[in-house]
Amino acid sequence: MRLMPDSQIHYSEDEMQENVADYLSRRTFLSSEPYHKRRIIPKIYREVRILKIGRISDIILYITDRKIINIECKRENYGVVFEQAKDHLKWADYSYICLPSETYLPAYILDKMINLGIGLLFWHPDYFVEVLQSGYNKDKDKSIREYVIAELKKRDSYINAINQNNNQLSFHAY
Repeated sequence: MRLMPDSQIHYSEDEMQENVADYLSRRTFLSSEPYHKRRIIPKIYREVRILKIGRISDIILYITDRKIINIECKRENYGVVFEQAKDHLKWADYSYICLPSETYLPAYILDKMINLGIGLLFWHPDYFVEVLQSGYNKDKDKSIREYVIAELKKRDSYINAINQNNNQLSFHAY
């Protein structure tokens, strides 16, 4: 259910994901080392297919091996996005739902999110707010998590190969 009519929503779900990923790419996170805090720039992945759970993750923030965050974005249909975020708890350290700021969310869905430790983000083209913080997920399936990490590393290798190839092409250009 939306509080605003369709005519006032002027963005696609893809634009929403892109905006959220762009915002998060400009943020840094602090390491959890007790005596030497350092700033970490997360790796951000979009639209990652996770075959082991039959889902596609909208946004993955890979901060460290021990801090991987999943974010599911939807313009509407909070029931579907809740199920998606819940499924991603099988491998992610933290799972969030991201909805447009004008979205109505019933109390029973919020209760379920709190009980499972799923966080809530509200997005608007002009701002981004963490409404409900995600809890740390202790009950991950190691095999699914290792599979996801391997998929992310494959993406990194592929992107690095393309960048290396582009650098070689530009170096040899006359």
